[in-house]
This record gives sequence, structure tokens and C-alpha cells, in this order.
Amino acid sequence: MAREWKLVSIYLGFKQDHVATFDAENDSVSEKVIAMLNRWKQEQTKDATRSNLMKALVKAGRKDLADKVCSYKG
Repeated sequence: MAREWKLVSIYLGFKQDHVATFDAENDSVSEKVIAMLNRWKQEQTKDATRSNLMKALVKAGRKDLADKVCSYKG
């Protein structure tokens, strides 16, 4: 998700300045994604659902990851 994480952030409702903050405050892509998902969960408690994450991933062109999220048992 090296290139698509910013798109996923936007599709999850973050403004560009939030995306820039995730980018600046974290070194690796995985750290950026974790920070973004944690903030999403904190701010969008009732809308931070597996379904909404899957929709954002599909919009960003990562149906493969959406399928993994769908099948994840955790």
C-alpha cells in the first residue's frame, strides 16, 4: 500500500493536512498507515468499520487488500 495509503486516508474522510501530518510524523509507510488507522478509529468510532475500510481500499484500487480485510479473523 506504499502509494495508495494517501488515497485510502482521503476516502476514509481525512483532509489533506491530516494526511500530510501522518506523512511527516512517521518514517515508514507501515507507520503512516498505522497512525492513520488509529486516528480513524479514534475519531470515527461508529463509522470505523471493516465495511468502510474495505470500501476505501477498493476505491483506492486495492481490492486485494479489501479481500484480505474481509477474510481476516481476529
